Amino acid sequence: MTGIIALKCGEAYAAVSYLLRALFLGASAAHAAFANAVGVSEKARGAGLGSLVHLKALDMLPAYASSLNVIISERQRAYHYYVRNGYVALWVPVTCEWGFDGLELRPPQGMELAPGFDLYRSHETELLALFVDMYGGSAGYYFHESGWSNPLRGFHDLNDDSINRGILRSVLLRDERGIAAYALVRGSRDNGCGQILEIACRPGKAEVARQAFAAATVAAKDAGASAVRFWAGPGHPLDAAARAIPGVKLSRAAGIYGQPLDAPAVAAAAWGDVPCGLNISVLARYEDSGSAGEVRMGRGREVVLAMPRPEWVRFVYRRLDLASARRTGMVSLLAGNEDDFAALAAVAVVPWVYLGTTYT
Repeated sequence: MTGIIALKCGEAYAAVSYLLRALFLGASAAHAAFANAVGVSEKARGAGLGSLVHLKALDMLPAYASSLNVIISERQRAYHYYVRNGYVALWVPVTCEWGFDGLELRPPQGMELAPGFDLYRSHETELLALFVDMYGGSAGYYFHESGWSNPLRGFHDLNDDSINRGILRSVLLRDERGIAAYALVRGSRDNGCGQILEIACRPGKAEVARQAFAAATVAAKDAGASAVRFWAGPGHPLDAAARAIPGVKLSRAAGIYGQPLDAPAVAAAAWGDVPCGLNISVLARYEDSGSAGEVRMGRGREVVLAMPRPEWVRFVYRRLDLASARRTGMVSLLAGNEDDFAALAAVAVVPWVYLGTTYT
């Protein structure tokens, strides 16, 4: 499943339905869907995505192609990516095999729920999230390798085999325009710990996000979590939705990295018409992690949902090294462009799962 994937912004929203549908159908169908959606060059040979996939977009635009710096490690498992001028390029690790577990959830009336999927992988490779840009930008699949080389090194350190092995499931809710909301759910067969990694919706689709939240809770339990803990205060738009779901625990006095939650302010920012729509980030660490001020949860079998304060978001952005990110175009993965990024930073809406999945 190795490949270099590049999608032009203008084509991505149309292509992502092909991508998602094809990946759920299998590798060979995915290869065919990519070819039909955006055109695959002759360099793409072999069965499905098992060989190098190079989209014609890069062939047709050599200036853009030269600015896309794709680094493949000596072991050919790590990757680096750049995003420039509306293109995404990423190298997918080779140690991934896809399977299906037949996750069944009932979608809201008039909407389609995509089938769930399992991911089986080696100790080194971790698939954290399905990246879908909800407002028509670039799209792709995001993989994480423990020990990769990038500005986040030392922040995401996935070296615990009992955590790395697990199940990732997606909940996709569709309407007449396509994907209206999605949720990312991860569970572990080893220790029973489940996390809802992210919930997102298109701007103006708050109700659909609530439905995705409910569906993700069910999926988290199915993936091994016995309870969901929702970190929010009075006035948070998901407060009532959380209360309506059996098994959800509400916690109101918790903090993240020493920063207490300011639920009303964060809620007002998160549910405004900002480009990324709603994003809920998750922090989950074990109680024996040994670092003061972290979110702590019981050993396994709980889920923590959290909306961070602006101070915490700025702290994480500093860890991203903004100057370097702007030079490389990395900010385009966090937002549509630098203007969007500045707007997002101003309202402290976390637009990607980077900021919400740290393990020790």
